[in-house]
Amino acid sequence: MTSLLFRILIMVFVILSVSQITLWYITETTSNSFMILLDAGGSMNALDVQSSRLDLAKTFSTRLLDNVSAKIGFLSFAGTIIESQNPTFDKEDIKYLIESTEISQSGTDIGLALVSGIDKITSEESDEDMSIGTLILVSDGHDTVGIPLSEAIKKAVENHVQIITVGVGTLEGGSFITGPTSAGIISKLNENNLKLIANSTNSNYYNLKSEDDIDSILSDMNYEKKEGFIPLITSEHLIFVIFSLFILE
Repeated sequence: MTSLLFRILIMVFVILSVSQITLWYITETTSNSFMILLDAGGSMNALDVQSSRLDLAKTFSTRLLDNVSAKIGFLSFAGTIIESQNPTFDKEDIKYLIESTEISQSGTDIGLALVSGIDKITSEESDEDMSIGTLILVSDGHDTVGIPLSEAIKKAVENHVQIITVGVGTLEGGSFITGPTSAGIISKLNENNLKLIANSTNSNYYNLKSEDDIDSILSDMNYEKKEGFIPLITSEHLIFVIFSLFILE
């Protein structure tokens, strides 16, 4: 009877190992890396905040750099990815990319930015630190083209990536910097999209309306420690269990 039980357990663990399954658990962990996703779509030109939404977003992103000791990457986007830098300790490179970001009029694909950010952050996993990195989306929430948010959120959930969202702008909205195609148009902050992304990935949403909000947001983020997912049992662990059962049998 005992021998039969061991054989059944061995078969179960072999199947799980071949399936490349990983079991996860939630605990307080420290992110090994971060990615700033900076929205440079046309609606970030709106004037319902100091200077413009993009200028305020860039100020926030630069201040964020000074508060993160882990590796941090950067990605600017509109309808396509504009600039991209893998997580690094060289913050000067990231700061330059932030400061040089300009408005693009090619629509806004938040889904693409999230998927690209997830790919970069998950590639940063290491044997020494299996914690998953965190994305920080700085945007007004307008999503007009490309990958549906539902698909990007599903990918984040499947990869256990948390996404902090920072909504730049106001619910009342504001007009665009004067241009031939933007006269009289009012752009309002789309909080619904940003809250959906944050809530679906067990993270937080913040509203950034002025530079006065920056310190309180950075303080509340507590980005150095968070409740996140850590691998409990991987295929490598299961192989060890299988050999142990063979010996015991």
